[in-house]
Amino acid sequence: MNIRARMRVVILLALAAVMGMAPALSTTALADPTTQGEDGGDQGLVVSIASADDLARAIKNQADGQTWNLASGTYDLGEDQLAQYEDVQASGRVGWYLPLAANNITINGNGATLTSSVVRSDGAWPTQNFITVSGSDVTINDVNIICKREVNKAIEILGKNFSMSDSGVLPVDGGNSGSIYFNNAGTPGNIGDARLTNVTVSSWIANANLGEGDTLTLDGVTVDFSGNEYASDPIYAPIRNNRVTLTGAGLTVKADDAVADFEDQVIEQSPTGAVLSLQSDLELGSTLNIMDKNDLTIEGNGHTITAAGDFTADEFGQLNLVKPQSCTNLTLRDVRLVATSANRHALDVYGCAGVSLQNVTLDHSASTVGAPLVSNGSTITVDGPLTLVTGEGSWYAANVDRGGALVVNEKNGGSVSFSGDASKAAVFTEDPDNVAIDLGSSGEDLGGGWYGKAAARIGAQGYLTLADAVEAAQTGDTVVPSAGEHVGCLDLTDKSLTIEGPSEGEAVIAFDPQTCSPRTYLDDLTAWPTVYSNTDLALRNVTLSGPSAPGSSIDGVYVAGGDLTLDGVTIKDMSPVPAASPARTGETPSGRGVVFGGSGDLSITGGTITGFQNDGIDTSTTGSVTINGTTITGFGGQSAAPQRGIVLRSGTARIINATISGMAGSALARQASGSVAIDVFDGATAHLAGNVLSADNDAALYLEDGAHVVAAGNQILAPVYNFGTDEVDLSGNYWGEDPDFGVLAPPTGTLKVFPRYAEASMGTLVDENGDPVEDPEPEPTTHQVTFVFGVSGVDDVVVEVEDGATVSAPSSLPTAVGYTFAHWYADKGLTREFDFSVPITEDTTVYAGWYKLGSSNNEVVGAVSSDDVLVPRTGDATSWASFATAAVLGVVALGAGAVVARRHR
Repeated sequence: MNIRARMRVVILLALAAVMGMAPALSTTALADPTTQGEDGGDQGLVVSIASADDLARAIKNQADGQTWNLASGTYDLGEDQLAQYEDVQASGRVGWYLPLAANNITINGNGATLTSSVVRSDGAWPTQNFITVSGSDVTINDVNIICKREVNKAIEILGKNFSMSDSGVLPVDGGNSGSIYFNNAGTPGNIGDARLTNVTVSSWIANANLGEGDTLTLDGVTVDFSGNEYASDPIYAPIRNNRVTLTGAGLTVKADDAVADFEDQVIEQSPTGAVLSLQSDLELGSTLNIMDKNDLTIEGNGHTITAAGDFTADEFGQLNLVKPQSCTNLTLRDVRLVATSANRHALDVYGCAGVSLQNVTLDHSASTVGAPLVSNGSTITVDGPLTLVTGEGSWYAANVDRGGALVVNEKNGGSVSFSGDASKAAVFTEDPDNVAIDLGSSGEDLGGGWYGKAAARIGAQGYLTLADAVEAAQTGDTVVPSAGEHVGCLDLTDKSLTIEGPSEGEAVIAFDPQTCSPRTYLDDLTAWPTVYSNTDLALRNVTLSGPSAPGSSIDGVYVAGGDLTLDGVTIKDMSPVPAASPARTGETPSGRGVVFGGSGDLSITGGTITGFQNDGIDTSTTGSVTINGTTITGFGGQSAAPQRGIVLRSGTARIINATISGMAGSALARQASGSVAIDVFDGATAHLAGNVLSADNDAALYLEDGAHVVAAGNQILAPVYNFGTDEVDLSGNYWGEDPDFGVLAPPTGTLKVFPRYAEASMGTLVDENGDPVEDPEPEPTTHQVTFVFGVSGVDDVVVEVEDGATVSAPSSLPTAVGYTFAHWYADKGLTREFDFSVPITEDTTVYAGWYKLGSSNNEVVGAVSSDDVLVPRTGDATSWASFATAAVLGVVALGAGAVVARRHR
């Protein structure tokens, strides 16, 4: 407008305001060609848009420098609207859906949605795009774009210096929103400095043909390529690493298993600084190489990357699952890498600097070679939880070599945990002097290039495995395993050691047939011990655990020479899995808790022995055997082999305070089953005291011919078989009832069976060493009954009454002027009368109550004032002490108790 025209508009507006009728600026008027300036354009005008028709007029009348302000809502450009501007040209063409051909247009959407329900064939260029920007310096702010129904390019930018902010290109069909396409028409520099800020597109950004002079700057941009119908075609990528600069919040690319080639389409095309966000688990057909990438983050969102069933080596012959190479500042976060038998390493980091692992699990349990993590000339920082899972084929949990580093940053929440095969649960280096390994509180230097949690210690020195500690130990050392399971048998040949459990938690030494060697026991027996020694051995507060492999024999501990001390030791599941079924002689595998031979002494204190195939304890020693307070429990019922709790083949044994139960038999007939709590052989001597030989044993004792037994104070609750010619006196024991037997009959006519003594007493008590002690008569239980007279100067009287007896009221009472006796009460408040017929079972106080004469309500009081004149009711006693004694004597005379005290009040 010229100056005169502008003055006219101002005057008219002022008049309207004075009259209270100021009109709103009509969007139609602003978009109407009649409002154009003298040069025929609308430069500098602000266009308000509230409808699809308003938008159509703005498109038709667009001019350089305009600002379009859209009211919030949805603008659907239909056939009527498209017809209004079908002759608007962009790049020399007409018939566009939404052309922006003018320069320096700014569109402020206020959250408005632009779309078109018109369907046209994609064949012609103008019908391929929803928005076509051919003008320069066009800006779109705060707009949601839903592409035309036949989705292709949501926006095609041909003009220079395009910018878009706070906007979303929303998906239509197949997860595809239509792309944002930058087209320099073959002329480098045509796009200039394009910028996207806080923009989301559910398709891809096509920037492949940007050239010299073109730059695409991204800040807070998300490209969601997951579930996209075109992702399965390897020619498509979420974005191209071509003339892209990231700033601020940068770029996040979302992708999933719909991508045909994750490495080619996503990894290789990601710009520096991008975040790749997994939206599903990935199965790889070959190694995922991450090469020459800087500032790249892979955000796993808890998903798993693993090998597909048809995984093959890549073009470089690599079989590793994921291999970063020559990268700088690479971050793996919240992801699981699971190697299979087709893989070598789960994560092989080669020649990288600044690799950060945050909440990452590297699972190598199914692989047959390699390791969960390899740092080959690379620096790796653990800035969150890192779990390394090893398997039988793993070399170690991690390897650091060639000047590499593995450092746990605990300030950032870094930690390392090991699981799987405990013998491999450590970091290893062949060159400890030239690498940096710092596991913080997650591990320590274990020597020999190993770093990790100490599985066992000798003093302050930690060791990778319990077997390593035993191998390093010297005679006299104490080895302390850590809490947890330690798989592998221990050979302590020629080493006198103590193995002592940790102060907290349970250390379990688990049988392993791969590491166990058979040992000869006696002349015709073979032991397969979890722990073996041929010299002195002490085990304290540890657990020995089976089972063995199916059909394999197993034993807990076998000492073939020297002394064996077991203190608080649990031995369990010493049997095959599943338990062997009955087989021909010599074919049934054996399983025993303790096997002891030679000439040493055996001492077992406390502990439990359960789940053994044959014998809980099998001893053959010329030394002594002491078993104190041990619990031995069998399978119960019928099993593959008869069970024996304790077998004494020779020597002298003292067995005290033990409980032996549930010895299972191999036959239904108890006499022929062969199972027994304690089996004493010819020449062996057993001193038994304070033991419980349970009724669910097939037999309590087998006494072979020539066996010697001294027993007192035991509870023998199952039959005893005496196969010798001499009777054994077992009368000093308690005998329980057996459900199956009345009078025991001998297995053969020539052998004697000592009968049970069902009516016998508990017999002789024994002390903790099994020595007899006197059984004193128990003192009878008595209670004190206190009679409170409530008379000042008169003592309370206490009598003693046997538990369960009753007490009688005193036979004489005092009298007082102005008072008369009322009742005896059970409470001090005189609310409940005392019932003398109720037996006394605890100390009791009884209170006298007195009527105060002359009171109108028969008031009862519990205390008589000393100012009142009081005389005994009989009139012949002159002191209250004499009265109290007489009163109590009255009680005694009735047989209710005896005077033990007079309490002064």
